[in-house]
Amino acid sequence: MSTILNVDDTEAQRYATSRILRHAGFDVVEADTGHKALERILERPDLVILDVNLPDMSEYEVCRQIRFEELSARVPVLHLSATLVSTQAKVAGLEGGADVYLIQPVEPEELLATVRALLRVRKSEETLWQSEQQYRLFFEANPLACWIFDAATGSILAVNEAAVQMYGYSRSEFMSLTVGDMSRNGAGNKVPMEDPMPSVHQALRVQKHRTKNGSLLDVEALWSPLQIAGEKTCLAIVQDITEKRKREQAQREEEVRRLLLHRVLQAQEEERRRVARELHDEAGQLMTSLLVGLRSIDDAKRLTQVKQHAKRLRKITSDTITQLSRMARGLHSGILEDLGLEEALRKVVDEYAAVHKVQVKVDFGKPDFATKAVFSWVFSVLFRKL
Repeated sequence: MSTILNVDDTEAQRYATSRILRHAGFDVVEADTGHKALERILERPDLVILDVNLPDMSEYEVCRQIRFEELSARVPVLHLSATLVSTQAKVAGLEGGADVYLIQPVEPEELLATVRALLRVRKSEETLWQSEQQYRLFFEANPLACWIFDAATGSILAVNEAAVQMYGYSRSEFMSLTVGDMSRNGAGNKVPMEDPMPSVHQALRVQKHRTKNGSLLDVEALWSPLQIAGEKTCLAIVQDITEKRKREQAQREEEVRRLLLHRVLQAQEEERRRVARELHDEAGQLMTSLLVGLRSIDDAKRLTQVKQHAKRLRKITSDTITQLSRMARGLHSGILEDLGLEEALRKVVDEYAAVHKVQVKVDFGKPDFATKAVFSWVFSVLFRKL
């Protein structure tokens, strides 16, 4: 049920008007002076019917104060007058803040139709006002930085407290900036959008923004079109992801280190198995041959036999030294460090061809720095295996 404040110093006229309104289903409160009307306006009625002639103050002053207070500024005001009926009086009343100016006597049907029309407008305006208040609350209380900027020029029109804290500018300083000023390259940049007035919400975009003190931020920005008072604007919601990206970079680097450590440990384990195998299969057999040869010398009866055994032992000893030298070079080779990648690769190929009795042709291209670095690590492992 809508509440109507009926203000009239004439008791009979006030009674007649209130009776019509109550009979139509409205809740009516009354006042017979301007001051009492201003007191009862604090009860937040849905509409005010205001007599033009009041004993203590003019209807224009009452209307002005109603419009001045935030709680009552949107309340419709209907002027009723039986004496001031000129066009000038109507114009003065409407320009003074009244929504409608009716001349008495007025038919009950006309009065009720006007009241209902004003209440419909009041309801629509109240719904719009509540929507705007919710938007303002969302905008101001949003923990993410928010801007509103002109779609054509990029000029910043409004910011919330989160943006002030994030970028270090005061609200007045923001008003002198454009969206381009926030980018890494400064004011020379255009609005960082493909379409300065997008027709739909744009996906998150990662950008670099500069704060007042010159530091750079990695941000994700979401742009959305917005109509304010018929003007084309955009709402930007910006999230600082600088720390998030640092953590992601640290995680990637840690993953690379973990992978490299795993590869190194794997290579070391393979190297141990290779050394153990070569000591057993090659050096071990050569040493066994030496031991057998020494026993043959001990069992020899003639000098000729001793010389033959000694000659064979020298050959075995030379082969043993060669094998041990090759194994030692495989454990730690300085060719890669001393002579570089190309020469190290040639050395690997030559030794591989010699060991496996195959022909190998080497053709060097022009690898980039990263490729050389990877090959260097690979070949340092290969040297230990050959």
